[in-house]
Amino acid sequence: MAALTIKISRDLDADVTVLRPAGRLNLATARDLRSNLLKCLTECPSAIVVDLGDCAIESPAALSVIPAVAQSHAAQPSVAMLLCGMGGPTDSAPAVLGALPVHASLADALAAAEDARRGQQRVHLHIARSPSGAGEAREAIGNACDLWGLSDLRHRAALIVSELVTNAIRHAGTDVEVDAALRALYLHLRVMDSDPTPPVMVAPADASTLAENGRGLSVVAHYSTGWGYSVDSLGAGKVVWATLRIRPAASAPSTLD
Repeated sequence: MAALTIKISRDLDADVTVLRPAGRLNLATARDLRSNLLKCLTECPSAIVVDLGDCAIESPAALSVIPAVAQSHAAQPSVAMLLCGMGGPTDSAPAVLGALPVHASLADALAAAEDARRGQQRVHLHIARSPSGAGEAREAIGNACDLWGLSDLRHRAALIVSELVTNAIRHAGTDVEVDAALRALYLHLRVMDSDPTPPVMVAPADASTLAENGRGLSVVAHYSTGWGYSVDSLGAGKVVWATLRIRPAASAPSTLD
């Protein structure tokens, strides 16, 4: 069996990323698994599933990179990390995995990921390609912030989602899906369209000259805690996301207000 190769697939509709390592997993190749996991975590899907069905686990200690990466992401929007494909009963998983959920099959892991996603407070809406789309999204996200007791984030969240929807409709030219969810200490916003072309920030905006429209991703970058995008594995579209921290970190007071 060859050295480790890793296939990554992203299901934007389900908001789940699946990593499929194949080959020998040992203390040396675990570094590749770790770097790929960290990259996927920066995309902030609601869940990451690691399917080990094609791995020869030569060193159980190599599996420790998975819970270690999951714990290192504690300061970001929560991402469920699940394992499957190890063979045998799930209660015999190596102790190095700690409390990390291990499932008997990929189907079981994906079902658990969907259960975790449904358990979040979230709002989802379909926005038709029209001049009124951004306003519709802005109102819905503002109302969700009020409902969830996040009125202090209402303006920024509505502004960000308005820019994301405007960009998607203008540049992708398709209907869009808008999703907002409470994930740990973060409000996570995502806008999905049917164009796989990555978004481009035309020019960084000076914070003192930011307008409430027409500055696109510069506005998103300025008012969010973090933002990014993911392209569907089949090239069927992309999702552009942004997060807002619900309360400032004690060691890093917010300067966004």
